[in-house]
Amino acid sequence: MALGSAARDRLYVESFSINTGETIQMPILMDNDTTYCAFQTDLYLPEGLEVTVEDDEYFIDLTHRASGNHIVSVFPQEDGALRIMVTSQSAVALSGNSGAVAMVEITALRDISNGLVELRNSLTVESTGKKHDLDNELAVVNEASNSLRGDVNGDDRVDVADMNMVINIILGKAQASDFPGQPDMDNSGQVDVADMNTIINIILGKE
Repeated sequence: MALGSAARDRLYVESFSINTGETIQMPILMDNDTTYCAFQTDLYLPEGLEVTVEDDEYFIDLTHRASGNHIVSVFPQEDGALRIMVTSQSAVALSGNSGAVAMVEITALRDISNGLVELRNSLTVESTGKKHDLDNELAVVNEASNSLRGDVNGDDRVDVADMNMVINIILGKAQASDFPGQPDMDNSGQVDVADMNTIINIILGKE
């Protein structure tokens, strides 16, 4: 089945704060113009943040947007991600066009500052079986208010090293989670040439 594009639709997590030892419910949200009956996404958490698991069962619950026909399945990936799949055997649609579709129980095992939560490889499915690829999304955990904008490598200055790191992310040679700073300068959910241009402007003193 060919994959379509649903550029206006999003599966994402919003930035949030969490204290060491605290357990919270982290919503996975969906904004959608198209009606879907299923989705999957790969959840990446920063080191020190973990999904609650007991007897090999991950604490991920569906919201009111999913009917009793939907089930959630979780599959750990070799790269550390959790692949979350929400499906309906009878292809019942997820209700609504915005809001949380799942709640993930997470705990902070240590202090986290400017950690990144990522949703990658997100895929949605219509009742007809048509599949759609969605953009990758980023959220910041405990974003530091005094962090230097554009300082991707965390050395308290913005220079060509930060620009090179963003280029490597764009080229797929590195991941945004490899760095302590925030490379997604416009909070678009992806790192691209617009972010690189913003860092160049900061270096040149134009921003």
